[in-house]
Parts: sequence; structure tokens; C-alpha cells
Amino acid sequence: MRTLESVIAMLIAVGVLSWATNAVSGFSSFEAQRKGIDMLLDSLIDMGILGDYLESYDFRGVESLLYYTLPQGVRMKIELRKWTRIEVEELSGANVTKVLYFTYNFPEGTNPYSIKVLDGSYTLKTRANWVWYRVPITIHGNGSSLSNITVEIKNISIHADDPISDDSFVFYYKGTPVDVKVEWSGNQTDRVVNVTTLLPSLVGYEKAGAYLYYATNETLWSSTYANLASPISVDYDVGLWEEAPRADVLFEVSLTKNEEKTLYMEYGVNSEGGSYPQIDRGQINMSGVELTVWENELKGGKEPLFKEMPKEVEVSSRFVPTGKGVFRIDVYTWYP
Repeated sequence: MRTLESVIAMLIAVGVLSWATNAVSGFSSFEAQRKGIDMLLDSLIDMGILGDYLESYDFRGVESLLYYTLPQGVRMKIELRKWTRIEVEELSGANVTKVLYFTYNFPEGTNPYSIKVLDGSYTLKTRANWVWYRVPITIHGNGSSLSNITVEIKNISIHADDPISDDSFVFYYKGTPVDVKVEWSGNQTDRVVNVTTLLPSLVGYEKAGAYLYYATNETLWSSTYANLASPISVDYDVGLWEEAPRADVLFEVSLTKNEEKTLYMEYGVNSEGGSYPQIDRGQINMSGVELTVWENELKGGKEPLFKEMPKEVEVSSRFVPTGKGVFRIDVYTWYP
């Protein structure tokens, strides 16, 4: 992805930055602010730059890009929305109303009250249970080029506010889930974990990023632990446990006999408000239904820094289609 410096240089080269800046320079009106932002957003979309940032979930990078291209003195905040496609198929040959669920990896800064599953223009009863935690791990290469190696990572300290599930461990290596076997000791909320896992590759002296995800007993996620070969020794660093941007999304949907239905999950980042309806996880019934979430990768990048804004602002909004779904960006600007 292009650096901030190279993007600004491109905008200057094609005359966009000075054009947009001049649109608001010397004016304090909201209309002038909006006009300049509109020009910048349209140019960033046409050049493919904004889509690249959004596809990598680098929302702080988007914020920095806009901040450094605004005229001096203008303040801003960005909010984002994302839509993810869900396919549901009724298989039992009956008209049903069911509570279904899936586990989803959200980006940092997601508003937990903004999550909803949509059936067309109708919002289904939706609730996200934030019951997941994670531990960051860095694995160090020894100079060799290795592939399909089994390694063991010991003495990982984990904690949760509620009892930890015995079979909710997931290991991500370079953003991809890999085979894992887990052993642990301790009590319900504090444990020490040893992980054996299969790594597809470890090249040279690279420092490869990984995460151990785990959840409380409130999750319905169930892991299948692999039988792995004897591990080799590698060097690694283990970080501190943290709450994970990963949740079990529950929703209620009605399906007719053998119906195939396309739904969309919508969520907001750096936004406020929303609802949080109660859905009993004991109502979940996945039998006779096939559910597919079309995108569920680990999300990199950082959330925006600017959180507050006054009541009187100007807003510029754009929809940005990408290979990972449709985003909407709202850019709020004001003079202090």
C-alpha cells in the first residue's frame, strides 16, 4: 500500500490537493469545508487510494491522510460503516424462524451497539456477544527456511472475567488459522496454556506474528484439536492477554421452505449510538440451515484517534466498494 508521503505527492502532482485546499482556504463556512472534502474524497476514490486503505482496515491511515491534506485550522473526525454478505439456506423443507449465529473478526474501534443483520431494508433482531480474548505472540526464525514445522509455545498466561471455555482456542499465524493442540492448567478464569501448532513456513530471521484466541463459556464455538508431530524448538515472545475484536453474532431470521436468502451484516467504526437487544443463546438452532459468511479475515490496522466533535459540523459521505465489501466513510469537519 502507498505511504502517506507518496499519496500526498501524487495529489500535488495532479493538482488535486491545491485545488481542494483552495476551495476552503480563507473561508470558515461549512459549505466551503464540505466542498474541499468532497473533492479530496472523490479524487482518492478515483485513484484507488482510499479503497486500498479501507481494504487493509487502516482507518488511522485514512484519518492521517485526510488530516494532513486539510487546510490549516480545520478539525475533523471520521466514522465508517461496513457491510458483509451472509448467505443462509433452509435445508429441512419447512417454514422456520430460527436464531442463528456466527463468529466474526471485527476491526478495532467497532461500535458494539452498531452491529445489525439486515434482510433487505429490514433490520433483524441482532446481538453481538463480546466473549473473546487473545494473546499476541511473535515467533522468531533461526535463519533457515522451514516449512510445515510443528512448534510448541509454552507458559502463555490467559485470563477472562468469566469462566474460560475448554474448547474455544484458535491459533492464527500470519492472519490465517492453523492446526493447534492446547494443554492448560489453572482455574476457571486464570490459566497457563501450552500450545503446539503447525506453521506453514518460517523463513530466515523473520519475526512472524501470531495470536492465540480464546473465549468464555458463553461462546458456542467448538475447536477440533489436531494430532501433531513432535515439535522443534523455536524462539518466541509472548505478550499480555487482551480483549479481542471478535464476537459471536446472534440473529433471528424467518425462512420459507428451501429458501436461499442473502443477508448483510452492518457495523460502524468510531461511531456512537445503536441498540443491544437481548437474545438468549439457548435459543440458537443451527440444524437444517446452512450459513456462509463471505468475509471473515483477521482485521489489521488501527482505529481512528479522533473521537469527539462539536454539535455544529459539516459532513461529507461516500460509499466505497472494495474487494472486501462496501464501506461508507463520513468525514465531519469544523473550525475550532
